[in-house]
Amino acid sequence: MQDNRYPTLADVKTMQVAHGKLVAAKMNSRSNGMMMFSGVSDSYTLKELDGEMVLLHLHKSDMDGTVEKLYRANTQALEKIAQIAERENLYAWEEMRIDPDKDHRPRIFDYSRSSGICLFTDDERGNTFSFNCDTAEFYGAGAVVKEITDILFSFVTDDGLISEKQSPPTDPRVIELKKLWFPDQKPTQEPTQVTDEPEKTISTEFVYNGGDWKCPECGQEENQGKFCCNCGMPRP
Repeated sequence: MQDNRYPTLADVKTMQVAHGKLVAAKMNSRSNGMMMFSGVSDSYTLKELDGEMVLLHLHKSDMDGTVEKLYRANTQALEKIAQIAERENLYAWEEMRIDPDKDHRPRIFDYSRSSGICLFTDDERGNTFSFNCDTAEFYGAGAVVKEITDILFSFVTDDGLISEKQSPPTDPRVIELKKLWFPDQKPTQEPTQVTDEPEKTISTEFVYNGGDWKCPECGQEENQGKFCCNCGMPRP
């Protein structure tokens, strides 16, 4: 008998969830090792900026700082993701859970990695729908995840690059640690901007009346909605 505390992929595909038009999509991933300040995260956000569809890639490293890259995209890409969302009923996938008694995957204790997908809609409330990619793959839906990530990653090309910004780490503990490890290293230069077009203001903010929150499980920041868009943890 199915435990209703752990909805499966089959369960969420039949759930009725009200939602508006898809206006943006985002994929997050984060990894951590045992070493201090070894965390690395990436996010790929497909959205409209100043009337143009773009893909924003944020690469954040605890040790090396942040790199922001903005790429050209197109509206057809978002339409394809919207079609996938309707076909698979992705707006309900945030309810999907793995029964720990049935999870026999090997545990890795010295390394962790998680990823998630967020869908942003134009509802009056500014709804955000998210699901954990590992949970989807557990239930055999890895192909759906790949469909979406393939669309997002297709714009990460040298020809499509609009601008690039680099910012050094700001955590004072990291700065002091790097001085100890690399005493002969020259100070990090000021953030650089590489672009062949007028600079655009990069923003990943979306309207959501509930406010952003940080996941206590995986550390993902800027979550919006009931669940973490990286690991699927419910909002505290």
